[in-house]
Amino acid sequence: MTPISLSKEMLSLKLAEIWQVLTPEQQNYLYDQALVRRYAKGEMLYEEGQSAEYLMAVLTGCVKIYKEGHKTRIQILRLVIPGQYFGYRARFVEESYVTSASCLKPTEICLVPMVCIERLVNQNLSLAKLFIRLLSRDLGVCDSRSISLTQSHIRGRLAETLIFLAYAY
Repeated sequence: MTPISLSKEMLSLKLAEIWQVLTPEQQNYLYDQALVRRYAKGEMLYEEGQSAEYLMAVLTGCVKIYKEGHKTRIQILRLVIPGQYFGYRARFVEESYVTSASCLKPTEICLVPMVCIERLVNQNLSLAKLFIRLLSRDLGVCDSRSISLTQSHIRGRLAETLIFLAYAY
């Protein structure tokens, strides 16, 4: 992982969804706390069982969130593309990661310490509502995927996967 520098203006564009609900003082605090790092293809971001220390946002590249199964078989649960946040759910429920994450290609990630996020959530109702909306959207996607996996024929599941991959890339 290689640290890189990002201007406040660029960070405000990359994290627009969070940035817009913060006060100027909170924006400065977030900027001071945020780290931007470049990761190589295949590099691990976190592993199952680790504690959640950062909210992560993909700036460039792509991340796979996956679970290792029987005999190290990997089940990809989702892909995270630029503009999406991940890695924070475990901290909000005070548990360790139940998945692992690695980069599918060279990727730039903005890491914001969860201590910083928790402080901002406690100060800013709009930010708390944003996280509720993000978590609710993710839950809806999981529900839809569960229904699709249990009720769709193989061709339908394959078509959905191809559409998703086309969108992600």
